[in-house]
Amino acid sequence: TEIPKQVSKYIKNFGVIDALRKGVDVDNIHVTLFYPKPSPSDSALSWEKYAQNQFSVTRQQTFSVSKPGLEIDMALYVNGVPLFTFELKDPWTHQTARYDGQKQYKEDRDPKETLLNFGRCLAHFTLDKDEVFFTTHLDSNRTFFMPFNKGLPGGLGAGNPVNTDGGYKTSYLWEKILQKDVVADIIQWITLDYDE
Repeated sequence: TEIPKQVSKYIKNFGVIDALRKGVDVDNIHVTLFYPKPSPSDSALSWEKYAQNQFSVTRQQTFSVSKPGLEIDMALYVNGVPLFTFELKDPWTHQTARYDGQKQYKEDRDPKETLLNFGRCLAHFTLDKDEVFFTTHLDSNRTFFMPFNKGLPGGLGAGNPVNTDGGYKTSYLWEKILQKDVVADIIQWITLDYDE
């Protein structure tokens, strides 16, 4: 139990990006929290380490100490370290990401809760079948969400084009982006240390 506590303390003090970039020292043990994606010319050992990364998704992730029943629809992790949270909205409940998802994060998701502290996750997403929005900093009603949409073809506007495969307009998020190699690329890009 000492290692999870030390990792959590490090992330609290220095943020998840720094922890993923550098790993964490616990007593005389160095804990690597993420193995970057090697280039094609890298050693077989680098590829073996990369393959050891464990990406996981938790549905209905509990997150509140003061209100234990509260849940976030979904959270994505690498090696037990939270990367993204998601609030999902659907037309059957007449809720949208643009209004209800953002409102939920602003009003019902206390940024003092550990998982929602600034620097604990890379980003927080809300999406419905038509649109995706995200923020990197939950700050109650001051939270600013940005669109994570593709835009209409030919620069004809915001939002997402019709999915020609017949699925949701936002299916690109899980079909193209939330894939192991792509998420690994995102982590690697975000954790680049330009001072080295």
